[in-house]
Amino acid sequence: MADPETKKKIERYRQFRKDYGNHLFAVLMIVFVYAMLTDHDIMDYLHLLRERPVSGIGLAVLLLLVAAGLYVLRKLLRELRQDREKRE
Repeated sequence: MADPETKKKIERYRQFRKDYGNHLFAVLMIVFVYAMLTDHDIMDYLHLLRERPVSGIGLAVLLLLVAAGLYVLRKLLRELRQDREKRE
């Protein structure tokens, strides 16, 4: 049977994966809405991946970094809110 420390690590990883997936989905939705508003199509992004793979991969990495930034910002705001509630 796994020790409590290992269980905590596994639970933290699961929570991170869940939160990160939610933020990544939000970033992708924003990109798709932006694409629709600017008369682009998702096929433009697929064409970018085929014609210029480095640019397409760069775009994907940029989206992942934005999602990670959202995750960190949310975690920081949650900690600040908890600190404020403790002081009150």
